[in-house]
Amino acid sequence: MFFNLSIQSKGKILVEFNELDRARNFCIHLIEQDIPFETDMPNENDIPTGDDIRYYDFKNTVYLPLAETEYQSANYSKSIEYLDLAERFRYVILCNGMYRYHKKEVATYYAKNYYSLGDYKKTIYLVMPHILSDGHIPYNKVVWDAIKYILQNHSRSYLIEEFKSAMKN
Repeated sequence: MFFNLSIQSKGKILVEFNELDRARNFCIHLIEQDIPFETDMPNENDIPTGDDIRYYDFKNTVYLPLAETEYQSANYSKSIEYLDLAERFRYVILCNGMYRYHKKEVATYYAKNYYSLGDYKKTIYLVMPHILSDGHIPYNKVVWDAIKYILQNHSRSYLIEEFKSAMKN
């Protein structure tokens, strides 16, 4: 588990330092590497066991920074492809709170790509389930992102009035 988190952290650090080519090369090299516990591509209904669990977790943690690299490079469709692959390997060996955080993080990654592609309806659909705290890990960024996305279709005053109306009800 910590090995995978270290790999993901290195990818994220390279993205943070805007070393996108290094981040991309690092992640692609890991994906192409022959991993001792590698198995065939998962089917949607398969439940991972044994070595598969480590394989799923490894692939998931490599595809996420790769998706972020493509987003930062304005390759939004390619970023979505990598997010789809990360979701295909969506088995994260983390505690329940971290799993929920991961779910919010992935939804946020998808949303910002669709936002950049101009699909505001899909963007809002992706972030709205994550704006309220689930009591485990607050993720305030998704709230601010949701406001930014909603403002593409509605005025600030309209949103304030809707919120007041919701509070009354």
